[in-house]
Amino acid sequence: MKMKSCILLVMMAVMAGIAAAQPAGKPVLKFNKNGKFRIVQFTDTHLRGNCAQSDSVLVLIRRVLEMEKPDFVIFTGDVIQRQPVQAWQNIADVFAETGIPWAAVLGNHDNEYGISYAENIELASKLPYSLTENGPTDLSGNGNYVIRVQASGSDKTATAFYCLDAHGTIRTDQVEWYRHESKKLTAENGGKPLPALAFFHIPIPEFSMVERKYGFSDEKESAMIPNPGLFAAMHEADDVMLMLAGHDHNNNYIGCFQEICMAYGNITGWMSYGMIGRGARVIDLFEGERQFETWIRRLYDFEQDKEIWVRTADTGRKFFVFYENRRLIYRANGVN
Repeated sequence: MKMKSCILLVMMAVMAGIAAAQPAGKPVLKFNKNGKFRIVQFTDTHLRGNCAQSDSVLVLIRRVLEMEKPDFVIFTGDVIQRQPVQAWQNIADVFAETGIPWAAVLGNHDNEYGISYAENIELASKLPYSLTENGPTDLSGNGNYVIRVQASGSDKTATAFYCLDAHGTIRTDQVEWYRHESKKLTAENGGKPLPALAFFHIPIPEFSMVERKYGFSDEKESAMIPNPGLFAAMHEADDVMLMLAGHDHNNNYIGCFQEICMAYGNITGWMSYGMIGRGARVIDLFEGERQFETWIRRLYDFEQDKEIWVRTADTGRKFFVFYENRRLIYRANGVN
């Protein structure tokens, strides 16, 4: 109990300091003048507060941001590990320096190190440049919210990101919340569904049904049981063209099922299993189009048992695909 009280006091002190440094208002996401919008997905970072290995992960994150220059960054769960308050502060430092808007959804391990899911979301939502939200308090989980991206030449919503709390299974009320938000955005867009993405941690069962996998598929999907019905809802709404998850560290593939794509990020963290190297997924969106490009940017080879963390010789784009006309086109490694 004393430890819990101490952690909460530290949280309050950190949040007070962050509030003083927080830029006025929340960042506004917008397509650039060329009609493009770039996202970087980090997943399963498992960051610790005071840890040399976690410092190496922060170096990786900074390198990816320098290389890709994204408009937005998303963490898809299992973000923090031990010393959680300091770990979140370390993330805050990265985005305070870069000024890049970011957000997070939680994973199944984020509540194991002294603060609850609700406290994680509360802390993350107060950090500089964060678009993280708790979402409706009467909804299952913490961190169900929608992020809007404006058109390049106006404040009209051009695309949307559905962020869902899937540290366990997604619940029926979350699916109904998605339906409601999707209908609202479609109505605002003159009855035409917006091109949209969905972000969550644990993959839904349909991940195992993709027609062809581009990338590493070295682990059986840890799909939610029972099936929450999220895929059926998104297929019916016809807005989400890509779902992105984490959790299974030896997978970084992308594939489609019934014209919706499902993709893993590439594991980013040191303090976790996984033999496919460490890096990130990058996604480019095109304004007004149901299209995207995506690839893996792997920067480090890693063997946890041997504590081998070395720069990858070839850091070019891997598993580059283009989605148009509701199908994926594989383009080898793409262009650096």
